[in-house]
Amino acid sequence: MKKQIKTNKKNNGFTLVELLIVISIMGILTVIGMASFKTIQLKSRDARRKNDLNSISKALNMYYNDAGIFPHGSPNINTMIKTVGIGFSANINGITTTYMVEMPRETTIGIKDYSYTYTTGRSFKLLANLENENDNSCLQDGSGNVLKTFDGYTVSIGCIYGISSSNIKIEDNLL
Repeated sequence: MKKQIKTNKKNNGFTLVELLIVISIMGILTVIGMASFKTIQLKSRDARRKNDLNSISKALNMYYNDAGIFPHGSPNINTMIKTVGIGFSANINGITTTYMVEMPRETTIGIKDYSYTYTTGRSFKLLANLENENDNSCLQDGSGNVLKTFDGYTVSIGCIYGISSSNIKIEDNLL
């Protein structure tokens, strides 16, 4: 009869190679996930900016319907969109009307504030700095290059997005 040799070896764990492979895979998935998350945040902030300009545009059109002219001077729209907690109200013919309880504004550090310009009170343009330079809504010149400067509004990162009153096209001013 053969004598059996007892060993204390147990196969209850992972080898070092298996652990390194799993950790490497988890690291790769984390890096991919973080990059996707950052892109989603960027696109979300840009969507908010576009929505903000649309909301301001609707308020400006309501003001126009009441006053027959877009605001210039007083109320100062550019001051309103740069100040925390300021609403858009106006006294027209002795009646105070609130068009927006609080004006939306840019809150991301390093991104340029929204801009409002008007032409003789009959038309307006609203501009915002989008972070995603590849957004299809970015203003472009005739050659398809993304604009960094438009109508006195200059951005250092991203691109410019703009909307205007319905009686003009923002593209009419493109180079």
